Amino acid sequence: MTDGRIEDLWLRFIAGQDLSPDEKLEMTDALRADPDLRNSLLGDAELDGILRGLGLSRRDAGPFTQGVDLYLAAEADRDAFLQRLAARTKAEGVLRPRTDRFRRSRNTPWEPVLIAAAAVLLIGILYAVLDGSKPAAPKIGKPPVAGKPGPLTEPPPTRETVHERAVERRPDSDRKSPDVREPAPPVQQADAPRKPEEPPRREIERKPEPGRPEPPPALPTVASVAKAVVVEGPAFVVTAAGKRAAKGAEDLFPGDGLEVARAAVVTYPDGTRFEIGPDTDLRDLRVEGGKRLFVAHGTVRADVKKQPKDQPTVFLTPHGEAKVRGTTLRLVVDKDPRVGTRLEVTEGAVELKRESDGKAVEVVSGHLAVAATGVDLATHPIYPDTPPGRLLQASGWVTINFGAEGAKLPEGVLNDSGQEFDARRGYGWKGPNSPAPPEVDLRGLRRLAWPAPANSDVLKGTGVEAGWFNHTETWVMPVPNGRYRVSLCCGDLVSLQGPHHVRVENVQLVQATVTPVGKFVEVTAVLEVKDGELTVVVGGHGTRRTDDAKSSSTVLNFIRIQRDKK
Repeated sequence: MTDGRIEDLWLRFIAGQDLSPDEKLEMTDALRADPDLRNSLLGDAELDGILRGLGLSRRDAGPFTQGVDLYLAAEADRDAFLQRLAARTKAEGVLRPRTDRFRRSRNTPWEPVLIAAAAVLLIGILYAVLDGSKPAAPKIGKPPVAGKPGPLTEPPPTRETVHERAVERRPDSDRKSPDVREPAPPVQQADAPRKPEEPPRREIERKPEPGRPEPPPALPTVASVAKAVVVEGPAFVVTAAGKRAAKGAEDLFPGDGLEVARAAVVTYPDGTRFEIGPDTDLRDLRVEGGKRLFVAHGTVRADVKKQPKDQPTVFLTPHGEAKVRGTTLRLVVDKDPRVGTRLEVTEGAVELKRESDGKAVEVVSGHLAVAATGVDLATHPIYPDTPPGRLLQASGWVTINFGAEGAKLPEGVLNDSGQEFDARRGYGWKGPNSPAPPEVDLRGLRRLAWPAPANSDVLKGTGVEAGWFNHTETWVMPVPNGRYRVSLCCGDLVSLQGPHHVRVENVQLVQATVTPVGKFVEVTAVLEVKDGELTVVVGGHGTRRTDDAKSSSTVLNFIRIQRDKK
């Protein structure tokens, strides 16, 4: 029997193939007859069991030949790879040295294959342990022939079966417990040639796949520009996405608008405050380069804090724009272009520019201007929304008659009976009418009004007695700042009166003058109002009449106030 025949049977045996009874007897007789060959082949079986056990402890290994083909496929030149592995395996002592008898049979074709296969399987197991996350490679090589026994058709023996077979064939002195295993000798690898470093990779912009929408970019954080507080009635915040009902306090962002049905307040971080009136539509709030907003229609009362020179607050309307640097104003915008935009300035100065032709005027404190179709763009004083204010606004003048209530008055004339000032009425005296001080003899009143005689001029027939020689009374009427022509009359149709003493806007117009029966003193002067209020002071002249010490009051019959156009 040749050594090649024994090796062939032995390789089939450790591969797990079934041998015929004659082949088993033939191999057993040969191993019993040659102890050196028996020890050599048992060492190969032990190495084979260790290699298989290592592979099965990490993962469920495929057939032996699958592993060989898998890692041989990683090399372009299989023959060169086998030669390198065989040389490295022998140099590093992975396999046990053979006996002399076994060396005599190294020319057999199975020995290189066995050495290379064992080395390949060892490196494959190490590769699988280090990179267990990679999926298994597809099977490479020719499929096995159906019905033909061989390495490609039979499953490899398990770690336990190989070990048991090897132990059974050892002498009793060499047997060890299956639980006690010798560690495999360390595998030393030769220094592999160093691969050249790869150049740094440049990030390649990924283009979206066709048909798949590109994710929207992250929206930048935008800070609010103002805060709106609804005071009364419904209001809506208008954004690019639509409008929503405003509830309580709402943050307003660049480009937002506000629709107000009744009343709301808009505040800015610097203290600027807008009071929004009924039926008002604000749009496109901005703060770049200064506060800006568009007033489509409605009313806005604004208290604008002092702004930087290059960042004015601008109100845009369909009819023009108002540029503010710091003031208190009222803006009324009408949908009718013939009514247009009305700007009223209470404090400071505002530039109003008309949209149609670009003409501009500066509106100062106490004045207004209107930008509208067919209306001259000019400034005018602002008059209160009171009866005398409306008369001054409409006709430029108003007359106040002093006397008892009930007199029939001409058109454009209002009556004063000595009552305390009332803001809704728009004029009156400072302080209550009673009780009167001890030195005033006016029937217990501070101001005494009497009616006109029958068939007399109502303006001169009535009057109000007020003030005394050492006591004064003050009458006021709010008007816009500016110049006014003031005319007044003192006297009595039926009695001697005086001394009359009258001072208007700190200018003494009547100086302690006594008027005989039926005589009057009438004075006219152009005066300037600077505090928004026309003031008249009577009495306090400090003298008594020699004919009647108890009669020293001033009698006012009427006062006429006319706007001075110069």
